[in-house]
Amino acid sequence: MSEWQRWLSQLFISITLCGLVIILLFYSGVSSQFILITGISFFAFLLFFNIYALRNYYNLPYKLAATRLRSMIAGNMTEVLSDPPISEARDLFKTINDLSSELQAKSRMIDKLERMRIDFVANVSHELKTPLTSIKGYTETLKSGASLDSKVSAKFLDRIEDNTNRLIAIIRDLLILSHIESFPQDVNWEVFEASQLTQKLDGTFLPNLLKKNQNLILSFSDQKLEGDLKKLEHVFTNLVDNANRYCPEGATIEVKQTKDNLHWLFEVSDNGPGIPSHHQSRIFERFYRIETDRGRDTGGTGLGLSIVKHIVLLHDGSIRLESAVGQGTRFFIKFPRRML
Repeated sequence: MSEWQRWLSQLFISITLCGLVIILLFYSGVSSQFILITGISFFAFLLFFNIYALRNYYNLPYKLAATRLRSMIAGNMTEVLSDPPISEARDLFKTINDLSSELQAKSRMIDKLERMRIDFVANVSHELKTPLTSIKGYTETLKSGASLDSKVSAKFLDRIEDNTNRLIAIIRDLLILSHIESFPQDVNWEVFEASQLTQKLDGTFLPNLLKKNQNLILSFSDQKLEGDLKKLEHVFTNLVDNANRYCPEGATIEVKQTKDNLHWLFEVSDNGPGIPSHHQSRIFERFYRIETDRGRDTGGTGLGLSIVKHIVLLHDGSIRLESAVGQGTRFFIKFPRRML
């Protein structure tokens, strides 16, 4: 039964009661004028009562909605409005509940972003403070008289140069990451030969590979790819650079490209020390290192893999890794095929 039908039923019952009172008064022998006045008064009272009850009945869900909205303004997003007493208010209740759920999700996201911001600022401060403290210490030592010893001063100046280069690398990677996040649409789509990536890798890493007697195997197709060449160069340069720095002498690093019906598939693998499983879920986080001291010693900024992931996402791709301690690491990258 609808609300209107229920109210009409109550009104019919009121009229019936009024009629019964009039009939009883009629048979009781009182004057017709008294019966008329009593009947009209009783009917008016019942009519007023029904209208008042109906008004409150229809106002109740809107009062509940107003109370819930005031509660949401105060910050309480957990309450949920139950089914309203009238069907006409169901859409309103559903909209308020949906709004509450959306605000809860956004509030959680804001809290998460705030925690990330705090962690990021703390990490940046720490990463910049470490080389700056080192530079300051070496400079003060040189000023206090160590500069008179040519061997000591040369050693200290080398350390100062290393830490300065580290600061430059951190700031460079921070600027790259900031630009990618601030301008996600800034992708210079172009068509290029896959071999162009091969040439870049060959030319960049040959000296370091020879120094550690490592072998770089490249297997690229002769087909054309579409994407931002400079950004994609950064992806593979970073992954090969990590393998070169963290793998021991004589290691093999391989970069190969295959495809399926919908995607270009890239794999960067090495037979190095591998990554422990409890680190793998966080490996793409900013400034995350498996071993903090070892990461600094090898010259990493802790931002490279985060930049790699952002660039892959800019190309609508995905990246994942498989690794085990002592069995090497394999990065798998998948891009949608945009071939011409």
